Amino acid sequence: MSSHYYRLDSAESTLLLISIEQAIPTVIYYGSRLNSELDAATAETLVSDSIPNAMLDSRVNISLLPENSRGFFGEAGLQGHRDGSNFTHRFELTEALRETDKLVFTATDDTAGLQITTTINCDSDSNVFSWTHSLVNLVDSHYTVNALSCPSIPTSLDMDQLITLHGRWGKEFQQQKTELAAGRFQINNRRGRTSHEYFPGLFLGQDSTNELSGKAFAAHLGWSGNYCMMIESLSECERYFQCGELLLPGEMILAKGQEYTTPTLYTTTSNNGFSTLSQQLHQFARNNILPTWTRSTRPVHSNSWEAMYFDLNTDSLKELVDAAHATGAERFVLDDGWFMGRRNDQAGLGDWQVDPAVFPDGLGPLVEHVRSKGMQFGLWFEPEMVNPDSALFREHPEWVLQYQPYPLVPGRYQEVLDLSQPALFEYLFTAMSSLVAKHKIDYIKWDMNRDTLNAGSNLHPSQHKQVTAVYALMSALNEAHPSLEIESCASGGGRADFGVLQHTGRVWTSDNIDPIERISIQRGFSMFFPPEIMGAHIGSGTAHLTGRQTSLDTRAIVALQGQTGFEFDSRLLNNTQRKVVKHYTDIYKANRDWQSSAKLWRLPSKQDCLHTQGLVSEDQSKSLWTVTSDGSHLHASAGRLKLHGLIPDANYTITCLNNNLSELAGFARALPEWLIENNLTLTGELLMQMGILLPYMPPQTALLLNCQKSSTKIYE
Repeated sequence: MSSHYYRLDSAESTLLLISIEQAIPTVIYYGSRLNSELDAATAETLVSDSIPNAMLDSRVNISLLPENSRGFFGEAGLQGHRDGSNFTHRFELTEALRETDKLVFTATDDTAGLQITTTINCDSDSNVFSWTHSLVNLVDSHYTVNALSCPSIPTSLDMDQLITLHGRWGKEFQQQKTELAAGRFQINNRRGRTSHEYFPGLFLGQDSTNELSGKAFAAHLGWSGNYCMMIESLSECERYFQCGELLLPGEMILAKGQEYTTPTLYTTTSNNGFSTLSQQLHQFARNNILPTWTRSTRPVHSNSWEAMYFDLNTDSLKELVDAAHATGAERFVLDDGWFMGRRNDQAGLGDWQVDPAVFPDGLGPLVEHVRSKGMQFGLWFEPEMVNPDSALFREHPEWVLQYQPYPLVPGRYQEVLDLSQPALFEYLFTAMSSLVAKHKIDYIKWDMNRDTLNAGSNLHPSQHKQVTAVYALMSALNEAHPSLEIESCASGGGRADFGVLQHTGRVWTSDNIDPIERISIQRGFSMFFPPEIMGAHIGSGTAHLTGRQTSLDTRAIVALQGQTGFEFDSRLLNNTQRKVVKHYTDIYKANRDWQSSAKLWRLPSKQDCLHTQGLVSEDQSKSLWTVTSDGSHLHASAGRLKLHGLIPDANYTITCLNNNLSELAGFARALPEWLIENNLTLTGELLMQMGILLPYMPPQTALLLNCQKSSTKIYE
């Protein structure tokens, strides 16, 4: 048999592939960097498994595009037909191009009249690989694509510990752990956005893998629409991972010469646990995905929503701006309620003109007042939505995304607009762009508050076009206003992925800012996304979504895990509370620049209720650590905290930055000895191997620790 062998290396990983008898290549190794070399003959020997009884007479390999015509009984990578014929395919490799950090394979099926191109890119610095498939129709008749997966990746049977993210509104990014066995684990998302329900990504590990050690694999589909993600185990071979866009019936029909490209799949591997996977994804996002403005200093936000809801007027807003500025805010965001007819959530969406009933003199006086404080100004939009009670809907009911013979399915008193329609696209761009230009708006909070159903346009399915049109509208605004920043909000964290983040650079992680709920929400978010793009605001003493009451210190410390801000009404703070908020805001400002390139370490939870994470600077000279408690620990003491990511032979001084340390002291007869002085200098090795003693931490408390490289000599 003839075979060809291909290799792609990053700084930490090696990818090996083989093509046998001109078949589409198969991944034969993807893991830690190999020093050894292989030739094609040896590689073929290593993948030529036994041929079991009662099976097909040939060996079956899981290629980048698995094909039933080659004996594969799992999910074919391409599924489609030509008016019922050409329902299967058998591609032959015609070209393989190798660049330093890239492999491109082209394969053709002359019988089916199709060409498939597989592109694999490797970012050597971050150890993240990017994978896509592109399909071209080569002949005159139309080809219907039912499904085209991203390149399929085999996974070994010992990688059977699966972590996925699930949730709902107000409880996003919840980790779910599953032990894989025979059969299939599959997620189908049909909600028209990344969704609260499922996240398009997963972590895989062995039984012994944890945050800090063990073999691990991560995958993420960078797409903000419908998708399918699955892991399947077949008796003929090991497991394989496959994902791609979930197309509506008849949504992707290719005429001659037309092409369909899958969303990009991003993967990375590690032998050092799950936190290392996250660090690699964070570095990749910072260097390759996020807009450049995310590398600038991230301002402290003050948002009007929970402070005022729809009860808006210029004078009250100016008072809120003054109070927020006095507390440390640097950007003021006017949330929902400023546009025509928007006195509640049942009317006005789509009419993006300033309502003179609320702002008789327009937004100008408010914007000028914000600027007079040296603050930036942001504005809320929900461009993809319309209320039936709006001028836009009454004038253009045909602009709604719908399958017209059937009635609309309302959600939150609103419908989804069909952004693939050029006239609507132009209306939205003009309405938004003119306001941005007129008021020199710095920031848009871009919301999307409902899922899509029956996503039709002119009686044809249009969910794919809807997602690409949203990207195009964001891109058009970015191009027209290069300094404009956009936040992705979708009832909180319902649209967060590497697709939308190429146009936005901040995610409103959840509408739930109860700090105890935020512990798990933000921990799940951090698996894939860097902390500096995570919207994390300090809420009111009584959380609006849960009714839970928590201390101001706990709320502020949890908010310091991301880009911090205020959701509370700053006007209601007394002097003591204002000093507390300013204390933590000043800590954020002193550390935010180095945190934008920091490594995040999630430490294993202690006693099922103590959750620790730390941000360590790129040069390992400084770090901030948060310990949060969401329950009562079984043992009378909280135990030791062992830091991570420090230089072993460097000296570090560690201090507690809590404003309420004296209150924490009251929950035990005495604090740990080092906390009484609140100053301890140890080597990095001792901090990582022996650690420090934590104080007793009752439920709903939080600890903030600062660790700085020190020139202080120890033991003198």
